[in-house]
Amino acid sequence: MSFLPTELILHVIDSLVPGHDNAPVAHPPNHGVTRTLISFTLVSTSTYSLATRYLYSHCLYLDSPTRLRLLLQSLVSLSLPRKLLPPIAIAPCLRSLYLAPFEGDILDNLPIAQWTFQLISTISPTLKRLVVDMPLRNLEPWDDRLNVRPPLRTAFSQLVNLEEFCSARDELFLDLHDRTERIIERPVWTLWPKLRKLALYNQDIEDPLFVAGLMTLRNITHLALTRTDGLGDRELHQEFLHCGEEKLRVLLIDDWNAQTPGPELMRRAVAKSGEGQVDICLVNAGIKPETPDGVIEGCQVAVRDRAIDRTLWDSVGEVIGGRF
Repeated sequence: MSFLPTELILHVIDSLVPGHDNAPVAHPPNHGVTRTLISFTLVSTSTYSLATRYLYSHCLYLDSPTRLRLLLQSLVSLSLPRKLLPPIAIAPCLRSLYLAPFEGDILDNLPIAQWTFQLISTISPTLKRLVVDMPLRNLEPWDDRLNVRPPLRTAFSQLVNLEEFCSARDELFLDLHDRTERIIERPVWTLWPKLRKLALYNQDIEDPLFVAGLMTLRNITHLALTRTDGLGDRELHQEFLHCGEEKLRVLLIDDWNAQTPGPELMRRAVAKSGEGQVDICLVNAGIKPETPDGVIEGCQVAVRDRAIDRTLWDSVGEVIGGRF
């Protein structure tokens, strides 16, 4: 019986995943790439090492508390000496993550929050790309009796090397205090100095903390705002148009065929704005017909999926502003 050379098999494994710059944030568990890599971990010690590294670099798709818990267990087991399997340096592979560990619309779960803190604390030195889908608005600070929110805010504050981020359901609402307490809490994403691409849902751009936060992101090149509040028939903030040191591409995403303010309002808002170096585009969310719960969930799901496959940042839309 003849056998394929090990080098050829390893080349086949390499061909499964594109270069990191072009790869999705994470392949889901039922994806062909994920299933094939899992199969290769069972072939030999040689294929095990390479396939395992690719699983951790391209398939961290955590859409349940069970998957989050199992990942934490696997990171511990890989760090322990083993007799039959070669050691693997996993830490450099932990660069991209899809994180949706909370079930449904319930955030009030302290164990999941603690596991999330544990995971992010472990991978924060290497994590570059992150898409989160969490019901952060479903537990207000004054109603947080289990103290779920503090470990989440502390966890996300550690992501100082993050370059690409999407919050599918909200503006990454991690406040610990009610606004009436007059305690200023900067948006957590302002603590990420290397951030280049930022996507937020239902952000109020009239919020002075948002405007001030954008000014701190000196490397920002892409800003995707879905169903944004505070646009309408008004001038865009000068700070909004001048944030970052490079030309900024702003994507205003919505179901522009539904009951939202029409594109003409956006055109007038941009036309009134001052000099800047920015591209502003109206992008249709592309809601899937099978989405059951209308425009809100439709936009959230559509943007989340495009952020995961990384087509979001190159979305084609109507350019309503250029180099003013």
